[in-house]
Amino acid sequence: MAFTVTGIIDGDTFETDGDWTLNKETGHHVRIIGIDTPERGQPGYDAATQKLSDLVLGKSVELKGAVKVDRGRLVCKVYLDGTDIVDLL
Repeated sequence: MAFTVTGIIDGDTFETDGDWTLNKETGHHVRIIGIDTPERGQPGYDAATQKLSDLVLGKSVELKGAVKVDRGRLVCKVYLDGTDIVDLL
């Protein structure tokens, strides 16, 4: 599934321009597998959020290997230009 990133929630979660579907659930929030960044209020939150924004905001990404929906977020691998985003963060 390919989507354009339209918003950044934090360093490992973003919004897409369209809805994904998994097991009859749909949404537009995506949680990246393989990385766990600081939550709001924790040291490093701003830097992690900005880094993800610099990498993907406004760009097309591929969502692959979805494993579940957690709190309304699709949990999956994310690829930018064929590269796993985790390798770029």
